[in-house]
Amino acid sequence: MEQHNTYSGDALLALLGDQDAALRLSKKGSLLPCPWCGGENILTSYDSLSSHCECASCCTHGPSVWDGTREEAILAWNTRFPNISAQGDGSPSHLQSENALLRQELAQQYKEVNALSEKLARAERALQDVGAAKASLDRAFIGYVQEDWC
Repeated sequence: MEQHNTYSGDALLALLGDQDAALRLSKKGSLLPCPWCGGENILTSYDSLSSHCECASCCTHGPSVWDGTREEAILAWNTRFPNISAQGDGSPSHLQSENALLRQELAQQYKEVNALSEKLARAERALQDVGAAKASLDRAFIGYVQEDWC
């Protein structure tokens, strides 16, 4: 039988992206479960160069904290991105609405990237034209100087 853990308090808030809750948990030395497999056997590793947390179940490494302490590694492990769905009711209709909004945002970003790509291509062509004009002027100048000297 599969076991599902129920989280509450700071653990739940931290899993949903609350940075203050992650800090409070970290100060207590509490570790959130693995974001990939849900494993709770989390190891901390630290030496003179860096420290990080690692899931013993799936070997996922958390962010390395260079010149950091064990406590900083725990905070990095416990820091999660905010869960957009946590602000809704989690129902399929809410998630579909959220998905539609994210798709609209992605489409807008895609249009902006395409517009910037087109601008960049025009600027590169203009730069090539300027380079060609400069080369032509250089050749004309050299020809003019050679005529005067000869």
